Amino acid sequence: MLTGEPTPEMIAGWKAVWEAHKGRLKPNRKSGRELVRYLADKYPLRDLEDPAAARVVVDNVMINEHLAQKIPTGEAPSPVVFVVEKTGAGKLLYDSPDAFLDDKEIFVGIELVSGWHMVEGCPLLWDDLCAFKGLDAQDIENFFCVAMYIEAIKKFGLYKQVLPEWGEQPKK
Repeated sequence: MLTGEPTPEMIAGWKAVWEAHKGRLKPNRKSGRELVRYLADKYPLRDLEDPAAARVVVDNVMINEHLAQKIPTGEAPSPVVFVVEKTGAGKLLYDSPDAFLDDKEIFVGIELVSGWHMVEGCPLLWDDLCAFKGLDAQDIENFFCVAMYIEAIKKFGLYKQVLPEWGEQPKK
């Protein structure tokens, strides 16, 4: 998960990861609804009935050309927004060392048509959703999407499962 302004070194690293993987990745992207089911099955959630939060999700998709292209002509974006509850598996997220909450709640927004997701307060959850969601053919052509996905599947020990023919990870 990118949490700040990217540096030229970060961009060069993402491009190197993309070059090493793009020819072997196959589309495996889950839908927005599958992403919501995964999230709800794994973590305790509270639906937010907050039009402003839903608008943030829609605006993030529509101002990003890569994401906006995933909304078919004539279809409207369909956002859902949640807060992860601080119980059960949710408590593990709140207690994770990379969480940056300052006594706030973990916010999740998912745009159902494009399948895009956002997480505020917990990079670990963003990575979990990224690893589960996978990539579509358009994402595989985007160095940032591939780099974030590869980082996420490595973090969760899924690299060999996604790319079994590679066995070991390629050297940079």
